[in-house]
Amino acid sequence: MKDVEMIEDNEDIADNAQDLIKQVQKQGIIVKDRKKGEPVELKSGHEAYFALLADDMIKLSVKYSKDVHDVHKLFYEVSCNRERLVSVLEEKESKCKWSQLEDLALKGPIDSASFQCVARLKGEKEVDERLRFLGLKQQ
Repeated sequence: MKDVEMIEDNEDIADNAQDLIKQVQKQGIIVKDRKKGEPVELKSGHEAYFALLADDMIKLSVKYSKDVHDVHKLFYEVSCNRERLVSVLEEKESKCKWSQLEDLALKGPIDSASFQCVARLKGEKEVDERLRFLGLKQQ
């Protein structure tokens, strides 16, 4: 739910809604109603943003011969950072991937052994970015 709240609060998406919708149309992306299977007209920047994001995840899954669900999981594990996702898919970087246990450690007290262990392994910059991603630290 936190991820949805972060997107809904993003003013850039709302301000650029028409540009995002035009980009979806330009790329020929068709969004269909789940129940009826009919194409739907995108009316908000959020809808267009997610349509573009879904299309990008599909293209990356094809390019790197990965299941689209695995690509989505990796995207979350790299704090929804596309550059890092590509780096992981190209097997150039793995330190930036986060596990559920590491996320749990970050949700604990800063002086706890688990938090400190993760901080040593990942480094201050990575921990700060992940804390912001998880909504545990102000942007």
